Amino acid sequence: MDRAGRALLPLVKQVLTTRAGAKRLGGNAIGLGTWQNRVIESNGSEIKVTAMPAHHGSLGSHLIVGETTGFLFEWEGQKRGALYISGDTVWFNGIHEIAQRFKVSTAILHIGKAGFPLTGPIRFTFNASDAVCAIHALKPQKVIPIHYEGWIHFREPKAEAEKVFTEAGMNELVQWLPLGKPADVAI
Repeated sequence: MDRAGRALLPLVKQVLTTRAGAKRLGGNAIGLGTWQNRVIESNGSEIKVTAMPAHHGSLGSHLIVGETTGFLFEWEGQKRGALYISGDTVWFNGIHEIAQRFKVSTAILHIGKAGFPLTGPIRFTFNASDAVCAIHALKPQKVIPIHYEGWIHFREPKAEAEKVFTEAGMNELVQWLPLGKPADVAI
């Protein structure tokens, strides 16, 4: 989390994160383990937020980089399924388990193939090929790729990801958001 993100934390009622993240952040941070949920009230409505399994890198890398999580959002009136946000994760069998437990209408996927020189070939987010596998498993009606530009540790730029999505025949599913600008996203 960058400085701007940390500056926002005291301004919100609750911050949902991993258990380890909640210990580090303190204050209004609430740590959720995989499959745990919390109901948040907002403007008279309730949103159920469930922590999803995620792997930050390959097996064992969590010892270096720590826990990660994704989230699934459900609210009354959803007709096509839930909103899933992958968080920083790579492809692993937990994505199949999400698909077995939930109907996902929109998947916001952290792509970019994040990695660091120190960790060699270990990746910490989906590359586009992994995202295609996640899309096949989750079967969402819409995919919003995020987390692929703006930091030096992203190793797969948008142009490469677009090519992979095109080759997989997924252009109609994918909605690229304009960076730094508000966008309407029907869910």
